[in-house]
Amino acid sequence: MREPGFTPRNDRRPVDLAALVHRDAGPPLSVLVTDLTDEGCRLSGEETLRIGEEIRVEIPHVGYLNAQVRWALDGEAGARFCGDRPV
Repeated sequence: MREPGFTPRNDRRPVDLAALVHRDAGPPLSVLVTDLTDEGCRLSGEETLRIGEEIRVEIPHVGYLNAQVRWALDGEAGARFCGDRPV
C-alpha cells in the first residue's frame, strides 16, 4: 500500500497530440494528450473516463499504449502506462 505524502514523479513533457482512446466497449474516443512521461500521460476529451479503467491510447506515429486510468475529472484524466510499449 502506498504511504501518504509526496510521491516523486518523472518530469512531465508538455505536448499537444491528437490521439484515440480505445475502451472495451464502444467506438474510440478522440482525445488530446497534453503531457507525457515514460510512465503515463494526461488526456483531455469530451467524455470523462472511469478511474481504474483499462484503456489503449493510440498516438499517431507512436502506436498503441496500454494504460490504466489513475484519476479522472471533468473530461481530464491521468493514465499510467502498463505492459510493453508501444503495442
